[in-house]
Amino acid sequence: EFDHSTMVDDFITPRPSTCTLNKLEAFEYVERWYFTPEGCLNAAESQRSQADDIFSLAKVGDSLALRQLSAVKASCNAVKDADLTWDQMMMGKVLFLHHVQEVSWPKNHLTSLAHFFINIEIHPFCLCPYGEKTLTLY
Repeated sequence: EFDHSTMVDDFITPRPSTCTLNKLEAFEYVERWYFTPEGCLNAAESQRSQADDIFSLAKVGDSLALRQLSAVKASCNAVKDADLTWDQMMMGKVLFLHHVQEVSWPKNHLTSLAHFFINIEIHPFCLCPYGEKTLTLY
């Protein structure tokens, strides 16, 4: 038996953009591309290229507030879910599940999402011609 609390990561978990994480926290829809290696790399490159002192106006209730542009701006490189490859969807699902857990989505939502992705990955359509594309569109 081992102590779960003593595990040491030897890498830094890829991180999607601040905008993506804000949407997750607000329980809003986010394209799966943002959780793929390409999406996280794009977020890292954008973070380095954008100055942290660029702000935009955001409506908060009946007021206006200043927010960092990187926190509200979606990527122009984002790919629609329907256009993802099977590999992108499979790689993105794990990071998506990790980050929805990090922003404290309800446990029953996490369980449902995990079961959904497992059932997609083991579905018999995976063995059919165009099956992976069909399941990606689903």
